[in-house]
Amino acid sequence: MQPWHWSLAEYHWKGSNGFEPRLGKERAGTRLGTRASQPRGCVRHDAGAARCARIHGKDLKGKGDVLKGGTATRSANHGLMDHSGLYPGICPKARRKSIAERRNWRKVFTATCLVSVLAFTAAFGVLCADRSGAGDRASISSQALDAVNYLVQNYNNDTRQTGLIHESPDTGSPPQYNDQNMTYWVYNDNFLASLALKASNPGMAANISRNMTHYLDLKGIADPSKHLSFFMALTEPFMWDWRASRPFNLTPDGEAGYKIFTEVHDQGVFSDYKLYADIALLKAINESLWGDPVKANDNYSAAEALWDGHGFSDKGNGYAHDNYQTYKVALYIYESKLLGKVDSVNYTNATKALTLMQIHGGVVPETNGGFSTWYSWPDSSPDPLARGSTNVETTSLAILALDLPTTVIPEFGPNLVPIILMLATVILISRKRQMV
Repeated sequence: MQPWHWSLAEYHWKGSNGFEPRLGKERAGTRLGTRASQPRGCVRHDAGAARCARIHGKDLKGKGDVLKGGTATRSANHGLMDHSGLYPGICPKARRKSIAERRNWRKVFTATCLVSVLAFTAAFGVLCADRSGAGDRASISSQALDAVNYLVQNYNNDTRQTGLIHESPDTGSPPQYNDQNMTYWVYNDNFLASLALKASNPGMAANISRNMTHYLDLKGIADPSKHLSFFMALTEPFMWDWRASRPFNLTPDGEAGYKIFTEVHDQGVFSDYKLYADIALLKAINESLWGDPVKANDNYSAAEALWDGHGFSDKGNGYAHDNYQTYKVALYIYESKLLGKVDSVNYTNATKALTLMQIHGGVVPETNGGFSTWYSWPDSSPDPLARGSTNVETTSLAILALDLPTTVIPEFGPNLVPIILMLATVILISRKRQMV
């Protein structure tokens, strides 16, 4: 059998088929055969042999005859392969495959870029979304609107021009803090008011926030770590220990007739926080808002265990059954909505208790729309009875709770669905490329 030894000069271009042997010519020691006896046209230099083998799925060097001089191998399944590197040719199938691969990689690259953009957009939306439920919304309930008017009226009636809302329009607070209508709390009252007003009166909410920062700056405690408050859990991941609070005087030097305070939670750690409904609920809210639903449900259950059917009987109120604090009910409703647990009897009773705590037609006009701070609910009474005065803290939390839609928090699952689908598409394209 005559060895075949093809040179580049003995090939001519055949369009999409690449180079093919010329027929009927004799060149310097090379005998050409007929078309039927010619190899199938895969002639590549040594560096390309492995690629051709991969593409065709055949071992080109392991089959056929080794030609004299070691210049080429005739593969029984593939044809002639030049391993000498002297006469590089083009494998038509390899060429077509290379073009297809480039096209596939363009598709993969485009899809990957699209997925990256979608992933970034979704992640940015999740991170930047107002997850506290205090963001702008198209409308608020009429009950919440009455409560908002309570805050606005008390803000506008501030004759001392502090830029804050006093604790309550009522009088008779403990003497160390003066009367409630002459006492201002940066945290928690005005902080919560700024959240409650954000949807309906963003300008006033922004003014309150600026004035809060001003008074904290005066005393050098503007850094959040220096004026920790549990209620920060409504707006940011709470990274600190849950500690007892103390009042911190922010009243500017030389001012008289009113007091400005803030609560600073830097005392003893609450190791038994699950015995306090408000702390357990604030922890649950924070965990719901920032991605730990297991712990959120655990703390929510701990708080719900303190509900006696009418209100929260916990360590904070001495486990009393005739003195329920309204703000804890608001926190419970808020977290119930976040978790979607709004069909229970406890939730129904809590909603009833909270809505009936709103004062209408009070003796002091500024109390209209505000929420009573505490109530009783005797077994003999079908409805709870308001007992306390109205204040900014309770009213603000009531607004946030009553006006919070159950879908306020962007769910990670639905946001990731389109991204997962796009990633699956990219994987399928890549697998198809490998299988061809």
